[in-house]
Amino acid sequence: MKIKEVSFENFKSFRGKHKLDLDNDKGIFFLTGQNEADLAIGANGAGKSTLFDAIYWCFYGKTLRGLHASNIRSWGHLGSTRATVSFEGKGTEHVITRSWNPNLLEISGTTVKQEDVDKLIGLNAEAFKHAVIMGQTNPMFFDLKPTDKLGLVSDVLDLSKWVALSEKTKNKSIALQKELDKLERTISFSKGKLAGLYDNLETTTHSAEAWEESNNAIVGEIRAGIVIQELNIDNKQQQVQDLGKRLEETTNLKASIIESMQDTLDVMHEFQRVGTDLTMEKREIEINCEHCKVSLESFDRLDKEGKCYICEQEVDSTHINKHKEELQDKTSKFGLDIARLQEQIEKADQSASELVKRRDEMNEDLDLVRQELKADEINFRLGTESLERHRLELAQLLKERGIQINQENDHLKSIDRISEQIKYAENSLEKFKVEQTK
Repeated sequence: MKIKEVSFENFKSFRGKHKLDLDNDKGIFFLTGQNEADLAIGANGAGKSTLFDAIYWCFYGKTLRGLHASNIRSWGHLGSTRATVSFEGKGTEHVITRSWNPNLLEISGTTVKQEDVDKLIGLNAEAFKHAVIMGQTNPMFFDLKPTDKLGLVSDVLDLSKWVALSEKTKNKSIALQKELDKLERTISFSKGKLAGLYDNLETTTHSAEAWEESNNAIVGEIRAGIVIQELNIDNKQQQVQDLGKRLEETTNLKASIIESMQDTLDVMHEFQRVGTDLTMEKREIEINCEHCKVSLESFDRLDKEGKCYICEQEVDSTHINKHKEELQDKTSKFGLDIARLQEQIEKADQSASELVKRRDEMNEDLDLVRQELKADEINFRLGTESLERHRLELAQLLKERGIQINQENDHLKSIDRISEQIKYAENSLEKFKVEQTK
């Protein structure tokens, strides 16, 4: 946020309309004043704090000391009290206007509520008072209780947003694990059903072998083989259909994983953005720290007969030491802030790295599942080709042997008997298919 202009009307000790232009990118602003009512106290009581109160009241409806409503209107004035702050945030200019009598709160000409102002600024009143404008009577951050410190840091960094994102990622991970468990249960269930069908096939094979004993050994062997192959191909065709469904489910699962990975990437990018913001904030504090060091060097060069370049008063060693101690305290605080921001930057980078690792692990697991299912599909296709070869061999043998009509009738009866067994197996497969669909 960069404040470009502050204007106010009938606000505390300032009667009438006043405007403060801050739209200058060169250097920083030094605010001072002259108390013309009591020249002995210099700039004290000149209304400097009132300018900061005007900004705070415009944003949050109260001064840094908690005054609001009629308590901020200029004495002896019965008209309206108004404050307007123009500022730039994220490349967009905004104008917030607040007035009392009549009551009005606007953002760029649109009437809004206090919640809209808080959302635009990104800080609530308490966080703004500790992070942007620190009132004279406001306790410093290190003077707060641990719980208050935690609450303030949470508000400034909007940690609740990251907690919500973490919970969302956790819930999606749980949902994904449930889907994987469901797929494993389905595969186990299918294997059990197939084992039962294989038992039925074994029974059919024994019946075919009994028929082989009363007929031509070679033809019986071939027919028994084709029965087994036909049953196998039926089973395999059903398995291919089930495999297609599982492949579709796997594709949907992959899409879900991709969506989850995209959410993870969004969170990772957000962590990276936070790291960039923290780095910029760290750089600003480092610049302020350098300014303090330059100011300390300036005080070291002052002559005893010189003037203070801050308040323009005649200075002595006591006055110089006082300002130097204040600057040294600020420099120490800036050092602590820089260390704190560096730690937060490292944590944000670590969280982003962990999210990338999790995304890669999910992608590898999904690829393994799809490879296994593809291999099963190839095996089923090979079984179908094997059955066709057996059918061609049987036709060729029957042609060569010239089986007699009576033998053929016996064979047909045996085939009918085996067909009933095949039908039974097909019914079992159909029942299994219906159960799978349910």
